[in-house]
Amino acid sequence: MVLRSKFRLALEKGEEETAIAYAKQVLSVNRGNSDMAQILLSLYKKQGLWKEAKELVKLHDIEQFKDELQKKDTATVNTALALEHYHNKQFSTAVKYAKIALKAETNFLPAVEILLKSWIKQGMSFKAKWMIKRLWKEDPHLILAEIFDLIHRKSSAKDRISAMKKLSSLNKDTHLGNLAVGFTAFKAGDYEEAKEFLRLSLLKEKTYRAYKLLSYIERILGNNSSSEQYLAKTEMLNQNDHYYCSNCQDSSAKWSAKCTNCHGYDCLEWDS
Repeated sequence: MVLRSKFRLALEKGEEETAIAYAKQVLSVNRGNSDMAQILLSLYKKQGLWKEAKELVKLHDIEQFKDELQKKDTATVNTALALEHYHNKQFSTAVKYAKIALKAETNFLPAVEILLKSWIKQGMSFKAKWMIKRLWKEDPHLILAEIFDLIHRKSSAKDRISAMKKLSSLNKDTHLGNLAVGFTAFKAGDYEEAKEFLRLSLLKEKTYRAYKLLSYIERILGNNSSSEQYLAKTEMLNQNDHYYCSNCQDSSAKWSAKCTNCHGYDCLEWDS
């Protein structure tokens, strides 16, 4: 009773780290306290303690968390762990957690990204290529194109662009193919081809990304007037080249299980 009272008091004061310590003590005495286990899991998620959350689920019957731990939640926790191991260059473990995340939620983009990059680091680019081609046919995304180009980064400019054109041809129902070729040509230093494919992408859909890159290319080429015209067009469009927080609308170049601005859990979404 004393421990539970101290736990509730810490929770009321917003002292979450102290509350976690008391909750762990309560569960060490009474492991069957499912209410306490669910609150602790919620606190772990808020604090970004993914490894601890994973261990808690292992220690307790998964049925205890059926309301707290949904499929998306499972995907997010395991993707956060995969990302942590990727940053620590533990690529085999990163692959393991990314696969668990994808079993919970098929094609969860952050998990796909970590899985593909981990395979590349392990020297298994052939697996990454196969998966990218399969996913591109189903649901193309620029992140897939970026990783595909990463695989070909040591190739000549001509071969890099050619490889991206082949990937693009697998799904012709979207502007993303031309956009991906345009980005690749730009990174390979072929500005004229980049401009051609970026303009083609704009015929299908007006996007911030295409106009922004065209503006940048024209500035590089010394065409300041054209650069300003393209830049002006970006102001009428959403800056949809990043993740954004559905709680506070803060933007981020990279996915994370927690928003660094409002500390909300599982609220970063791709602004498509």
